[in-house]
Amino acid sequence: LSISYAVLHLSDVETSFDFVLKHLVETLMNNRDWQARYGAALAIQYIIKHEKHTQWYKKIFEHCVECMNDVSDDVRNVVAGALSDLTRHVHRMRRSDGNTTIVWKKEDCEMLLSKMTECLKDADNFCVSPSNVLSCINALLVYAKDYCQDVWVAFRDHFLELSSYLMHGITSVRVEALSLFRVHLVDFFK
Repeated sequence: LSISYAVLHLSDVETSFDFVLKHLVETLMNNRDWQARYGAALAIQYIIKHEKHTQWYKKIFEHCVECMNDVSDDVRNVVAGALSDLTRHVHRMRRSDGNTTIVWKKEDCEMLLSKMTECLKDADNFCVSPSNVLSCINALLVYAKDYCQDVWVAFRDHFLELSSYLMHGITSVRVEALSLFRVHLVDFFK
């Protein structure tokens, strides 16, 4: 996390932050060592959590979505957490004043929901990534309910398929599944 801390203190000037971001993305996308990819994902998540360098979020978003196919469950877990944090940030900024550097369009919501549900299908009962994947789905559905109603309504048919995660082998996954159902169940079936 020390590299993450250093990145937070870089200026927004393109030459300094862009150089580090390119290195993080290159590591995340292409490094053979899962620990290096994991470290790059943690650095990117740290940047998003601290809402620093927001003008780069669109670029970060595109690479994070690609990395949801990573073979390492740990990397997918951190990337899903970053996407969840990013979705919450976008929703909060759009709600507060409508002024945000990134807005999920209908296609973005559909694509990300599809990617997240695909990741759930690939995970087994001992993977931890479904926890953050479900958190991201939850954040996306909250966003879609406010800004992309068609996407929110269309997901209704898939919603109950997620109920199996209420019995997952890892507690954090069950907690996120319960949170997802607590937030959306009544609204979906009014």
